[in-house]
Amino acid sequence: MADFVWQLPWAKQNKLLGGWSLNGTFIWQSGSPFTVFDSAVDSNFDGRFNDRGTYIGGNISNAVNHNTSAANGYLNPTMFIPTNATGTVPVDGLLARNAVFGPGYINNDLSMQKNFKLNERFTLQVVVSAFNIWNHQNFLMVPLQGTQQGGDISNPLFGQAPMTVQPNNTGTGGRSFQFGARIDF
Repeated sequence: MADFVWQLPWAKQNKLLGGWSLNGTFIWQSGSPFTVFDSAVDSNFDGRFNDRGTYIGGNISNAVNHNTSAANGYLNPTMFIPTNATGTVPVDGLLARNAVFGPGYINNDLSMQKNFKLNERFTLQVVVSAFNIWNHQNFLMVPLQGTQQGGDISNPLFGQAPMTVQPNNTGTGGRSFQFGARIDF
């Protein structure tokens, strides 16, 4: 994460052209860890249908599909199999808890601000802000009814991240603008 405030250096003495500042926030972070499990079988016979699956693809980083959008298939489902018990012997899945990381998160917000000195006592501040300025979609492996739908092998949406994170509470997570003014006295 990085924040900055830059008081623009030109025309400081000019009432109209001076007094501007550029402000910004940049966030870049890895995705949240989640567990791959199977809600269709109880392979360790503990009475809960949330046993971890098994990964058959070698290095776990090979599971992420980089050739498509996270909404269409973040994980390659052919590299995961359910852990099935054989006979009466309980079996635990070979994957650890939180072994897979979801899609990363990138967000950039910018704003321009200008202070107008009205007189000795009053100052008008005008702000124009842009949230998620590059309109980058941030996908989420979301919980659904107590389970993570993207991490459930038995779910038809396994490996997909069909929802977006909404960093600016717009309801979509898309780019949005805000205009504001205030008087300081």
